Amino acid sequence: MSWRTLIVSLSVGCVLARTQPLCGAQASQETKAAASDKTAVLLIRDAESLPPEFAADVVLRVIESGASLAASEKLKALKSAFDEAAQSQDDVLLRPWGGSVEETSEGLHALALSAAQLDRISEQSRAVQDMAGIDPKLARVRLGMIAMPRFEPPACKATWVYFPAPYYDAVFKVMETGFSRKEVAGGERGELLKSVVNKVVSHSQLPPVTRLIRGADVSGAELSGVIASYMFVLDNLRGDAHSFNATSQQSVDEFIALVARLDKQGIGALPLITSFRKYLVANFKAAPCAPLQGSGSGKLPRQIQEFNDKFADRLRAGGLTVISAEEIKNDAKDPSPAEDEPPRWKSKESSDLLFALQQLPDMPKESPSVEAKYKEYLLRLNGWSNQSEPEIDFFHQKSLLYFGVIERLGPSALRTSVLVDFVRFLELNSYQQVSQVDWFVYTRRLIDGSTQPAERTDVINALVGSGDPVLSLYGRLETWKDGHKGSQGWGSAASAHRN
Repeated sequence: MSWRTLIVSLSVGCVLARTQPLCGAQASQETKAAASDKTAVLLIRDAESLPPEFAADVVLRVIESGASLAASEKLKALKSAFDEAAQSQDDVLLRPWGGSVEETSEGLHALALSAAQLDRISEQSRAVQDMAGIDPKLARVRLGMIAMPRFEPPACKATWVYFPAPYYDAVFKVMETGFSRKEVAGGERGELLKSVVNKVVSHSQLPPVTRLIRGADVSGAELSGVIASYMFVLDNLRGDAHSFNATSQQSVDEFIALVARLDKQGIGALPLITSFRKYLVANFKAAPCAPLQGSGSGKLPRQIQEFNDKFADRLRAGGLTVISAEEIKNDAKDPSPAEDEPPRWKSKESSDLLFALQQLPDMPKESPSVEAKYKEYLLRLNGWSNQSEPEIDFFHQKSLLYFGVIERLGPSALRTSVLVDFVRFLELNSYQQVSQVDWFVYTRRLIDGSTQPAERTDVINALVGSGDPVLSLYGRLETWKDGHKGSQGWGSAASAHRN
């Protein structure tokens, strides 16, 4: 039975059963669904006036939320999002790494980017995955247009690491959907995988590309060719001690799983294991960043020990030994200059405000005595202005304090007031003064963290009422998504009834 026939049969059934009020409710739901689709069109249109990473993100979220648009409309919007993403401030996703992430603006930026994922690679990869479900051939073409970043080696003290995994997720999706049977039989899918492997130039790419190879649906002959390219990459991937340090454990884990895949397909893995052994030895032996420097006890790093334990028998069978501590020994000192741990709170005012916040009790329900303490605190917080700190540090510090207050309050007039104050602070300290991702991450956290209906409504209302076009549009987006879920829920129930 078609969807149109089902709607007609439900309407006739209501008339025969004399349940017109129910039919009226269903008709109302249909009207709301149509209105939601019009709203989706308006959201996509209004996103065009936003900075590129926001424009792309809004469009992608509309499409990914199941907007009832024609395929041609979706593709037009996705192509626009892909092009907008090309102009994003951040080129590739970063993940926080190390023990001092929140002590530096670079670490906080990595945290923000990891949460918001507004970088070029992530957004273009999302667009490709969304295209793949509508027009696989177009997705394949657009995948080929994604330029890989340069992956400049970070300093040893960096509190972040490159995380290009979204690109490899897009490759996997295109490999699933973007090739005809004739093209698969002709080996074109394997050639795409090989070309992707050949572009690996950073240790940070190794875990996701290894996972991609392991999961790829290719023939044994194609996989053997891909492994040859992978070995070439391993033989040449040297330097960038920080990225190796941050990703080597995951690389070993993924490599072990890849060898298991080769074993399952009956492909000899000893040459690959030998190549990976060389990769580990060469990079551990090179002047490492501090966390990889040996303690002098002769104890092997965990990554090396796992590799040895897994492949000792195969190495011996091939005339090789397991990796020894002497083989990777390096007495070179960390080349980066020693630095004091940076203080998170540089000004006395921010330190005092943090301490005062920590003394405030949570207020899940309204309490006049506790509310009075919060109001007194908020007078200080709202009145705090930057005097001498870098703008980005002040912005993060004050935003985190606002966020700390909001998290401690249950639904109440006070919480609504704090949300309005915080949105006003964001308006006054816009993305034109700090990076767009740093500015937006607190809004993203508010949206994603507000799961209770009353809390979510407060957040959305505060955003919709904002004078900032970015905040206001995201508020409208969330309003539409909530209404769209309701209309989809009725449709799902009808579909279940049909089945």
